[in-house]
Formats: sequence, structure tokens, C-alpha cells
Amino acid sequence: MSRLPDGVAKRQQRTADGTLYDLTDPAIQERLTRPEALLRIAPNYPPNAISNARGGEVVLGGIIERGGRMSNVKVLRSEPVRGFDEAALEAFRQWTFQPARVDGRFARSYHCMRMAFNVVG
Repeated sequence: MSRLPDGVAKRQQRTADGTLYDLTDPAIQERLTRPEALLRIAPNYPPNAISNARGGEVVLGGIIERGGRMSNVKVLRSEPVRGFDEAALEAFRQWTFQPARVDGRFARSYHCMRMAFNVVG
């Protein structure tokens, strides 16, 4: 799930830190090696959601930097609204990646992630 959210410029976007690639851009597909998650941190289930037996999901977006760390992580959508946002943000900010490569060079890229919170039991 690496599509840029609405309002984010498509294709390549020049930033102060370098080019930010849209991994869905057909022009770079043959030159692209996609990022791969190396460390995934599971979110902590909020205690009030456990006691209320409530589930939900959060869709997050952020930039995978050339060094593999996440930056500019934001909630794009959540259900219930704000119920699981902090737990999802805290976990996703800790993920590390083998970053994308374009033409063999590490590249910054935008990544989206859906985190589901399911009540078990």
C-alpha cells in the first residue's frame, strides 16, 4: 500500500532533503527496487479499547528516508476517529525499512500502512 494520499503531489516531489518518489509512477518501475520492512513494531492495544471490547483500524502515511527510518508519519484515516491513532503512530514511527532504490541508489519514498485492531476472545 504505497499510494500517495490525496493532496500529495504525484510522481516525484523535490524537497529540501532530496527527491521523494511516488512508487506507483510507471516511469520508474523498471528502475525501482521497492522498500522492504526490516523491523515491524506491533502497536499496543489501548487499555480503554480492551475494556470496551472495541476494535478499529488506522491508515497511516509517512516517508521512508534513505537510511530506512520513518519520518513525517501522519494518520490519514481512522475508525473510530482517534480511538487508536496514538498507538498506531507510536508503533509505525519505530518501523525500519530497507529503503527503496531507484537506479541502484537509496531513495526517499512515501509509504502507507493499514493497522487493524481486532478484539480477540
